Amino acid sequence: LTDIYHKYYVNSIRKGLKNFFTETGSLRDEEVILGIFSDITLSDENNAVFTEWLNEHREREKQNRERIVALIRDEKPFEQYLKQLEGLILMPVRKKLDEPVVDFSMKNIQKAKKVTRKFTDMALSSKKKSLLHNLRIHFKKVRYLIEFYTQAVPEVVITTGKYSKKLQTILGDLHDIDVLIGKLKKETLLEEKAKAELIEVLNGKREEIFDKSIKNLKEMPKYF
Repeated sequence: LTDIYHKYYVNSIRKGLKNFFTETGSLRDEEVILGIFSDITLSDENNAVFTEWLNEHREREKQNRERIVALIRDEKPFEQYLKQLEGLILMPVRKKLDEPVVDFSMKNIQKAKKVTRKFTDMALSSKKKSLLHNLRIHFKKVRYLIEFYTQAVPEVVITTGKYSKKLQTILGDLHDIDVLIGKLKKETLLEEKAKAELIEVLNGKREEIFDKSIKNLKEMPKYF
């Protein structure tokens, strides 16, 4: 939207929606923990302690979800920003920025794809965690641009969006595990033996997802 409307108006809306996103951060953290750990069973020595720890997170997830639902119901935190967005879209576009939606959408999608290809080459060369995380963000941008302009772009571009979604998901799973391993190392509510075994299990999962992500990146379609 900043390519069409003044960034002052766009940034105001973005900031308001981002504040709500920040509010949901703790819920997202608990969802990641439950999503990754729910199907894990540790050794007999550590499983009882792990199960108790996981049940505590289930309770936290429940409490956080109830808090967010109440926030949405009672305070309607993003309603005003959605109204601002509706009003912004109704504003006239400056003539020099007004162009056919097909041309505008393809220009922005091609720009995002170019940056994504660049980061893909960098990630395949170094395989650093930070580069893979950044690459996930770039695939997400390509995906959302294509989904937003679905009615204005050709079918081959829709296929690019599906590929971007696939890579975004895989790299997102990898990032979640990296973050979780870092948090587990600082965890004080889990016994050290159980923590060590859990980190070992996560490292195994990470290796599988890492290999999967590299394989899919190397097989990037020619149309991307």
